[in-house]
Amino acid sequence: MAADSAAMYAKSALVTVVLTACAQPTVRVAPPAPAQPSWCIHEMVDQDKHPAFVTLDRRYRSADRRAAFRFLVHIDITTGEQNADGLPTDHEAAILNQVEDGITTRLFAAEPVAFVGRATTSGHRELFYYAANAAQANAVLASRPPDLRAWEFQVADEADWHTVMPLLDDDSPCL
Repeated sequence: MAADSAAMYAKSALVTVVLTACAQPTVRVAPPAPAQPSWCIHEMVDQDKHPAFVTLDRRYRSADRRAAFRFLVHIDITTGEQNADGLPTDHEAAILNQVEDGITTRLFAAEPVAFVGRATTSGHRELFYYAANAAQANAVLASRPPDLRAWEFQVADEADWHTVMPLLDDDSPCL
C-alpha cells in the first residue's frame, strides 16, 4: 500500500488523530459525554398522609447542570384507575407512562429541557422539567393534541429550583 494514500489512525476515548503522509495531523476532539441519569426513587407520604412515590434524577444536584434551565415546567396529570391508596393501578401506570413519554418527547424535540423527575400521588402524577425558554415550553404544551388523560401545566420563572431542591437534597436511601 502506498504511504501517500494510506491513513493511519490512533484512537482514544476522546480524541481521534488521523495521520496522512502529505498532510498535517487532524485532531478531532469529541464533545464530553453528558452525565448518565442518576435516578432515585423515594417512597413518601403526601400532605393527606397517602403514599407517594417520587423519582428524581440526582445529577441535577449540581448547580452546573441546573444553570441553563431557569423555568419550571410543572405538569399535573389526573389519574384514572386508582387502587385503595389512590395510586394508579398497573394498567393505569402504563397509560400514565405513555402520556409522560409523549409530553417528554414533544418538549425535548422543541428546546433544551431538563427532565428532573416525577411524583405519583393520590389521584395525580406530577412531572417536573426545567426549560431554558419559557415561551417555547408554553407554545409546545399549549398546542398539544388530545391525550389519554387530562393534564394541566404551568411554566414559572424559578432559577433557584426551590420546588425540587428539597427532594434533590434528600440523602435518604433510594428504593
